[in-house]
Amino acid sequence: MKIIDQIPYTHLREIFRKRTYNEIFWAYVFISIPLGWSTIFFLLPIIKSINYSFTDFSLSKMTSEWVGISNYIDILMSPFWWHTVWISLKYSLAVVPAHIIISLLLATIIIKFKKRFQSFFKAAFYLPTVLSLVVFTAIIKWIFEPGSGFANLLVTALGFEPQLWFANPDQAFWVLAAMTWLSGHGLGILLYCAALSGIPDSIYEASELDGVTPFKRFSKITWPLVRPTTIYVTILGLIGTFQVFDAAFLITRGGPLNTTYFVNYNIYNTFYNQGLFGLASAMSVVLMIIILAVSIINYKLLSSKVEY
Repeated sequence: MKIIDQIPYTHLREIFRKRTYNEIFWAYVFISIPLGWSTIFFLLPIIKSINYSFTDFSLSKMTSEWVGISNYIDILMSPFWWHTVWISLKYSLAVVPAHIIISLLLATIIIKFKKRFQSFFKAAFYLPTVLSLVVFTAIIKWIFEPGSGFANLLVTALGFEPQLWFANPDQAFWVLAAMTWLSGHGLGILLYCAALSGIPDSIYEASELDGVTPFKRFSKITWPLVRPTTIYVTILGLIGTFQVFDAAFLITRGGPLNTTYFVNYNIYNTFYNQGLFGLASAMSVVLMIIILAVSIINYKLLSSKVEY
C-alpha cells in the first residue's frame, strides 16, 4: 500500500491547502516589487496626467484651475499639433516597415550559422540598443556633420557635392530615419531568431524535396509562421516611433523649419519651455490614445490570418 493512501483525507487536504497558500503567498511576494514599481512610476503618473489635463496648471503660477476639456479642444484645433502628429506618423511609416524587413532578413541569415556565431552576431546587432542615447547621438551627429563629417568625406570621395544633412529641411528627417535603419534592429533580430528556431526543419526539407524555390519557401513558409512575431515587433516599433524624442532634442531641436518636430518634442517644449503643464498633460493623454488606437488597428489587421 502506498504511503499517501495511509494518510487520512482531512490531513491530506490540509497539507495541500498549506502548500497552495505558501505558493500563492510567495508568488505575491515576488510580484510585489515590480507591481509597486509599476504603480509608483507608471500608473500614478498616468492618473496625475489625466487629472492635470483638465486644468490650466502652470509652473509659472504654481496654481491650477479646472478648465474641463478646453485643453483638448485647443489641441485638436491646433494646426501645429497635427503637424507634429504627421511628422511622427511619417517617421513610423518610414522606419517600422524597414525595421521589420531588415530584422527578418538578418535573422534568416544569422539563424543558419553555428550557435557560437549566432550568439556573436546577436550581441553585435543588439549592442547599439544598450549604448547611451547621448553617446550614440553624438556619434551620428559627428558622422553627418554638415562641414567635415565622415558622411561628407565619403560623399566628396565619390565625386559628389557635400551635403548639409541635418541643416537641410529636405534631408534632416530622412537622416534621422536612416539612424534607425542603420542601428535599431537588435531586439527585432533576437525575436525573429527565436521565432525561426521554432520552425521544424522537416518543413523546409519537405519543401526542398518538392522543388520549392527559396523565394516561395520564404513567402509561403517562413513569413506566415513568423507572423505572430511580426505583429509584436510592429506594435513595439509603432510605440517606439511615436515616442521618439532624443534625436530631435539632441540634434535638430525640431528643425530645420519644424521638419523633425515630433509629438514628444512638442510635449517637452510645451511643458519645460512654455511651462503649460496642463496643456502638456492633455497632449500626453491624446498621444497615449493615438498609440493605443494605432496598436489596436495594427493588431486587428495583422492578426486576422494568424493561427496561435
